[in-house]
Amino acid sequence: NADIAANLGAAVVQVVTARHKSDADVLDSVRIAFDQLGDRRCDVLAAVVNHVPRDRVDPLRTSLREAVDGVAPVYVLPSDPTLEKPTVGE
Repeated sequence: NADIAANLGAAVVQVVTARHKSDADVLDSVRIAFDQLGDRRCDVLAAVVNHVPRDRVDPLRTSLREAVDGVAPVYVLPSDPTLEKPTVGE
């Protein structure tokens, strides 16, 4: 996917799940993806980390911003049970 984005000159929004992952695992996932996207000369528009337990949102946001050091904005979305189980009508 990174090669396709690079060939098209498209900016990339990286999405990482925090479900069943430690903060360290999430940080590693974001760092590795930023490194790989950079190696392929992709423009990273932002990173989005979803499914973050509410009590971990602020600490993880702070750690991620320090880890990416301004390369791109980082957004942390808390877990929301209503979004995880949409109904057929939705």
